[in-house]
Amino acid sequence: MLRQSSWLPFSRFSSAPSYSVLRCLNYSSQGGLLTVCDSSKVSLPSSETKRDISVTPDTALKYLEKDKHSHTKEWLWERGTAVGLVLCFPAAFILPFPIVDFTVTTLGVFHGHLGVEAVFTDYAHSHTLRKFVNSLTYLASFFIWGSLMYFNYADVGICNAVKMLWSA
Repeated sequence: MLRQSSWLPFSRFSSAPSYSVLRCLNYSSQGGLLTVCDSSKVSLPSSETKRDISVTPDTALKYLEKDKHSHTKEWLWERGTAVGLVLCFPAAFILPFPIVDFTVTTLGVFHGHLGVEAVFTDYAHSHTLRKFVNSLTYLASFFIWGSLMYFNYADVGICNAVKMLWSA
């Protein structure tokens, strides 16, 4: 329970208000009730210790110019690859042709790349870190795609490999 003991307006040059906190401990033992209350003062930090998080149009434009990435197009690509994968998975097991293996591999790696890139774009707050991690994501995606393409070409293919794992 908070009760304001003295009110001062919040501004840059005034101190913050302090509040009285009433803490109560209720204890019940065999039907008896004991209530112990303690009152103490709590002060909020002054406005000089708070960070300035205001955004001016100039700083907003600076961040928008750094990130000229179309998130709408990326969202459409993610949904398109998801629909493509839903259509290709049954076809891969019904018609096990190499072209289906290559299509499933390409769509799967591209869909995974878009998902990982979206996570790092959303949660890496430093522009430099975001660029570095996205570069690593591109390298890893191309390596995985190339490795799976080689596996499809030189071996049984990804769909037949999954069938062999299921039958073992």
